[in-house]
Amino acid sequence: MYINTNYEIVHTGYSPGQSGFGGAYSGAGYNNHSRRVVMSINTEFGGMAADEHPVRIWYMHDVALFLTNKGNIFTTGENGNGELGIGSTTDKYVWVKNPYVGVGATWNSLQSRIRGVAMPNTGGYQSMGTRQRWYLIDENNRLFVFGAGANGCLGSGSTSNVTKPQLISTVGSIVSISAGYSSCHVIDTNGAVLSTGADTNGVQGGGGQKTSFSVITGVSNVVQ
Repeated sequence: MYINTNYEIVHTGYSPGQSGFGGAYSGAGYNNHSRRVVMSINTEFGGMAADEHPVRIWYMHDVALFLTNKGNIFTTGENGNGELGIGSTTDKYVWVKNPYVGVGATWNSLQSRIRGVAMPNTGGYQSMGTRQRWYLIDENNRLFVFGAGANGCLGSGSTSNVTKPQLISTVGSIVSISAGYSSCHVIDTNGAVLSTGADTNGVQGGGGQKTSFSVITGVSNVVQ
């Protein structure tokens, strides 16, 4: 999947039902041997403005997300873990706007236009079903998460799945996100590193699994 110079999303290759085609392709695999524009957008949660278009796209086996120039996000695909972030576990086979963040969506009286997106290192096909999750940074450098919560990698305070964007209030102003297979690390504007999730091979700096973000001690002045 890629964005062409007309700001359209184009797909070629194997096309499972979650590739954004909609219609006859819903829920079924389809081998697409030519480039095909996949811009079927459902207006259930709102459509795109006339001067709005995709600027970045991310794809994980059975779910995809794109960010627009306005700061909205649109998703398509399977949704068993809430990885579409639309407040349910209903699969969508056309693009749908996320109504909880973006233009017009306020959290604590502040707009939440999205300016950054991170996806995990899902580790291959066999692990996809429990790893699909998203991390968002908004215009106020706040962190939002949704999707699969295994190992506490969302930092939401539990290992439960999150079906719509959740503001993580335990972190401050975020500038960078690195999402791994079963953990996540973020950098704040003070140069501190905060992490959550499994502690496999000591990636949390020791101390075991976390379900909420906390500072890794002994690390400072980090920029990337």
